[in-house]
Amino acid sequence: MRAGSKSQAMEKPQSLEIRRLCGDLYEIAATEDVEAVEIANEETEEKHTEYTYTERRDTARLSGYEEAVSALIGLKYTTGDEIALTRKGITASNDAEYVAYLAHVEECKAYARAYFDVEGGAV
Repeated sequence: MRAGSKSQAMEKPQSLEIRRLCGDLYEIAATEDVEAVEIANEETEEKHTEYTYTERRDTARLSGYEEAVSALIGLKYTTGDEIALTRKGITASNDAEYVAYLAHVEECKAYARAYFDVEGGAV
């Protein structure tokens, strides 16, 4: 699995994000391990919530849904990871790591479908 960087924000991040930069160039991002942290202002004693999370971000040239799904999955898993997890799924389809991988793939597909306004999808 690819390493991410720890980030912090005032607003809760989306788990997946695609943002068009120009032409077919997009910024893609995935976040996980989101934790809400309550912060108190020492002077006013007012509290607000901030979020810490692990983030993976990249740019990719995307022509549509299928490339978006692959790019989003690739933020978290290398090709080698996917091959290993597929082998694991063939021998133990209820393995927790494999089940988490499949859930991530389905989330990527759903997000890319909505972003590119596609019904279903071949990936």
